[in-house]
Formats: sequence, C-alpha cells, structure tokens
Amino acid sequence: MGLSGFLQNIHRGGGASADFTLAGKPADGSLDQRRLVDEPFDQRFRFVSGTINYDLGPASLTSISSYQTIRNSYRQDGSALYVPTLASFGLPFEAVAVDQRRTTKKFTQEVRLASSGAKILDWMIGGFYTHEKSGNAQVIVPYEEEGVVSPISLADVSIPSTYKEIAAFGNLTLHVTDRIDLSGGLRWAENRQKFEQIGRGLLIGSTPQVRSRDDVVTYLANARYKFRPNTTAYVRFATGYRPGGPNYVVNDPVTGTPLAPALFASDSLDSYEAGFKAETTDRTLGIDISGYHIDWKDIQVTSAAGGVSVIANAGGAKITGGELTMTARPSPQFTVVGAFAYQHARLSQDSLELGALRGDRLPNAPRYTATLNAD
Repeated sequence: MGLSGFLQNIHRGGGASADFTLAGKPADGSLDQRRLVDEPFDQRFRFVSGTINYDLGPASLTSISSYQTIRNSYRQDGSALYVPTLASFGLPFEAVAVDQRRTTKKFTQEVRLASSGAKILDWMIGGFYTHEKSGNAQVIVPYEEEGVVSPISLADVSIPSTYKEIAAFGNLTLHVTDRIDLSGGLRWAENRQKFEQIGRGLLIGSTPQVRSRDDVVTYLANARYKFRPNTTAYVRFATGYRPGGPNYVVNDPVTGTPLAPALFASDSLDSYEAGFKAETTDRTLGIDISGYHIDWKDIQVTSAAGGVSVIANAGGAKITGGELTMTARPSPQFTVVGAFAYQHARLSQDSLELGALRGDRLPNAPRYTATLNAD
C-alpha cells in the first residue's frame, strides 16, 4: 500500500517564444520579442495518488486511485493579429490582450489482476475509469491610447466541459523457450464528452451544449529474443489513439457564419520499432539502440479561427527515427550516460491548417537531440 502527493506552483513573466517572419527569419534578434502588453503566467498543480496491492497467490490484485487539479491563468499579446484586423473594420486600437483562465479536476481509477510466477504464460487484465471536469474562460481586452481599456466588448467566453472514459485491457506473454518471448495486448475504450460555449461580444457568441461519443480498440504485439541474460533484441508494433471532441465555435464578425467546425476528429497512429539492448556481465558498460517508424493520421493541432484558439485536424505525417543510449559505470560510485536521437518528422500530405506542404517538417520536432549525464 502506498500514498504519494505532488504539488507545483509556476510563475513567470513571459513566454519562451521569439518573433520570426513567414520566411523563417528573426523579426529582430533571434531571441527577441515584440510585445505591446505583458504576458504573465501562473499555474497551480496538485496531485495525490494511492496504490493498494493484494497477493492472491497465483495472481496479484492492484488498485490505483488518483485525483489532480490544475489551474492556469495567463495573458497573451494578441496585438499582431487583432490590431490590423479590427482596424480594417473601423475599430482602431493600440493593443489587444487575450486573458485566459483554465481549470481541470480529474479523478482516475485503475484495477489490474496479473499472474504471479507463471513459467509459460503470463497474463494481465484490467479496467480503467476517468472523469474530468474542465473550465476555459477567455476575454479579449482591447486598449485605446495611453493604455486605457476600451469599453467595446470583443469576446468574453466561458466554456465548461466534461470528459468520461471507461476502458478494459489485457496482455498475454508466452515464453516459447528460455530465449524467445511473444506478447500481445488489447485495449477497448469508450469516451463521452459534453461541451458548452457561453459567450458574448463582437467576435463570439453562445452555442447549445454539444455531446460526443467515441469508442476505439488499440493493440500491440512484441517479440523478444535473449542472446544471453544481459543481451536482448526485440521488435514491436503498436497502435495509438487520441479522442476527438467538441470544438470552440467562432463566428465571422461580418457574416456571422462559423469559422470552425463544431467537432474535431480523433487522431491515430501505427508504430513500428526494433531494438537491441546489451550489458557486460559486470554491468560496467551498456548500450540501448532502437529504430522506429510512425504513421500518424488526422493530426490534432492547435489552430486559430477569428483569433481564438481551436483544435483542428491537419492531415497525416510520417516520423522515422533512431535512438542510442550508452552507459558507463567505471565504479559503483560513478555513472555516465550519453543519449543521442535522430528523427525525420514530416507531413505526408499538404496541410491548410499548418500552412505547410507535403514533406515539410513537423513544427516543434527537433532533427537531432543529445544529452550527457554524469552521476
């Protein structure tokens, strides 16, 4: 039985982003920002989790319960978008800020029953439940000359939502020989969501409550070969999934027509991986090398509709990469680890949502990474 908790408070005076032109060149210096309003950020995170294990002899029962809360409050400078856009409609402002407040309360419960000490076949079955309640409030604040807040209401929106998921899963591992293991897993999940938009102002309005429901089956398969106790090769195939759901609906300020769909779709992926792990008998040297390929469909991305953040689906992508980790332990008191990775992440089709073409690199996906740790 165990109980753990974690809390974290974050405060910063601005965002870690710089301004670049559409051609990919720094607008000023490579680390410079152009901001007309401050961009403070505050976050409060609280988490508590309890685990109970019970030995049933041939099997063990595990229950994991957790509860967490997240509260974010931050401001973004929306002047670059809103000032010229609103000026074209006869609304001249000096600056425009976007104030956002987001909260989430989340409870999860998982129960697993797993075999103990099996020589030929290991098995595990389980169930999972989560209930999330979230709030998202956004206010667009226009400023007139000398920093005076304008009385014109551009957008003031509150978006309460709930997310519930129930899932069942199971894994089997067959020890074919002392050296060969075959395993597979299956997971079924169903989620239900509710979403309501309560808004007022020139740029946004209210929409009736929207509900969505989705269910999916994901699976994996592994094969492992042990050359010796500390040397193993493996291959793996797995599928992944993220649910879709209701979206923010922003209206065109002139025509009043929606600029974003009421729902965004789920995204999914197929992952292929092969690897090799080895250590010397005395564990002074170790190596872990792997290669992978991922086919990603209907990528969920953060986009903008009328200056308000929405979720959009941006087509497909392919990611090919490799990772290498080397470990040295020259003495029991000293360990050095070097990790290196390469990934080629690119779009497999044109994406209007990302403003990109097939073959373009995915945003925020580094080509090379390297770390070196000494302990």
